Amino acid sequence: MLVRQLWLLPLMVGKRRNYGKKEFLHTIYLLQFWVQGLLWFGWFGFNAGSALGANTIAVSASLLPHAAAATGGAVWAFLEWLFNGKPTVFGTITGSVAGLATVTPAAGFVSPIAGMAIGVIASLVCFVFCSLCES
Repeated sequence: MLVRQLWLLPLMVGKRRNYGKKEFLHTIYLLQFWVQGLLWFGWFGFNAGSALGANTIAVSASLLPHAAAATGGAVWAFLEWLFNGKPTVFGTITGSVAGLATVTPAAGFVSPIAGMAIGVIASLVCFVFCSLCES
């Protein structure tokens, strides 16, 4: 019964205020921090659990996502500061997710410096392509 009437919800809420007049940036920072924190924390278990044992590969696989994500977020923030004048929370989160995602196949098999290099490269590539899509 309730599911059939969900189509009425947009009619009840109405049109968005200032839509098309004001630029809407990503304003739900608390939700972004919360989701990124959960994702980052879960990535440790995902990568370390993929080692199927408590050994040096598992330790390395749990360290590398942190190094790559922190480096990727810092690089994205620096690139935003360089090109846009100020870094954003959403950009830093995007850079850290790029670092997390790209280091996953190598986690456990490369050094922490190589993991940081993967985070830098991932953040650079993603920033360039996101910038191309905006223009």
